[in-house]
Amino acid sequence: MLPFLRMFRLSLVCAVFLTSTQVLTATATPPPARGTLIESALIASYTKEQLNANFQRLGLQARYGIKVFRVNYQSQIGRDETRATAASGLVILPDTSATELPWISLQHGTVASKKEAPSLRPSEGLYEASQGFVTAVMDYIGYGSSASEFHPYLIAGTYVPAGVDLLRATRTLASQQGLKLGPLFLRGYSEGGYATLALQKALETEYQQEFTVTASAPAAGPYDLEAAALTVLSRPTMNPLFSTFVVLAYDEWLAPAIDLDAIFAIETSHLKDLYTHGVSSSDIMKALPTETRGLVEGPFLEDFLSATPQTEQARLMRGLLVSQSLNQDNWVPSTTTKFYHCVDDEIVAVAATENTVAHFKALNPQAPVSAVLAKSPDASRPYTHSSCPLIFSSVSWFSELLQR
Repeated sequence: MLPFLRMFRLSLVCAVFLTSTQVLTATATPPPARGTLIESALIASYTKEQLNANFQRLGLQARYGIKVFRVNYQSQIGRDETRATAASGLVILPDTSATELPWISLQHGTVASKKEAPSLRPSEGLYEASQGFVTAVMDYIGYGSSASEFHPYLIAGTYVPAGVDLLRATRTLASQQGLKLGPLFLRGYSEGGYATLALQKALETEYQQEFTVTASAPAAGPYDLEAAALTVLSRPTMNPLFSTFVVLAYDEWLAPAIDLDAIFAIETSHLKDLYTHGVSSSDIMKALPTETRGLVEGPFLEDFLSATPQTEQARLMRGLLVSQSLNQDNWVPSTTTKFYHCVDDEIVAVAATENTVAHFKALNPQAPVSAVLAKSPDASRPYTHSSCPLIFSSVSWFSELLQR
């Protein structure tokens, strides 16, 4: 989670009774339909004044107070319809007398510790709701109600069912609260930018009869994962959290043939424990080397960065990154889409945005796609991934669109 944003089953018991004459076996009850709101609870309320006391240092201003609901809803893990799961997240309502409100599906940035899930530590989404948007923030698979799973980090298909089903659950909660939902917007930063574009693609191509997106704003996301990885690994230093997280997720969900010891220059036997035992993002970064060659094995690194990798592990990882990139097929956004990115981003290279926009424009020069790229005014104090001033710009854009 971005540093300055840190503000705040039904179990089915099948009994088997053995007697000398018979065996009684309970029949499993099928899970609820996807998108069913299982439970909701009001966990916090903030007045406009309370929010502004926190927003002031960010240069933001609340228009309304808000009510924060934790929700559990029915979903599934990725595209596997046999893996039903309860998922969780937040639905944040503006405290206003209006009975019809626009809404935002907000995909949050990277968190490592299970304790940092939005539904356990609300932070992202508060500002959007304070501007008058009903705001839905999924925990992602691997957090909250699905915390027993290892988070499928930067695996496109896993964000879709959880995101779509939260939209369905949000409609139910809004109706229960006497609200009608108006125009739908999508936004997210970092991992959330990637998740936003993945969700947008699915809403446009698979769920277009159910949802209409008015505008989408992915920001600072690694949509072109191969390009992003090549840029980061070519630097002498790096943030180790993101690189280790994606390799571990791919090892868990996509390719058990990954040889972690061939990739990492550190002890790997307990590496995954860092992401499953409640260690915070900052502590993970302290526990791992920031020098690229201190974290990554030299032979793997050199082959991975080459034009044509030769070793099995380098080819495997490059292929996996391409397979999960969002600019590798013929899909072009039909929704008005504005990408945001700071040019000097040290975590997610701006090339990921530039390549993705260029890809869409090459397929369709008239595509409703554009980019806002912010240059650092002072080279000695560049805008970083966590200090980019564009982080909340899309909310103002959405508000402007509503006035047209």
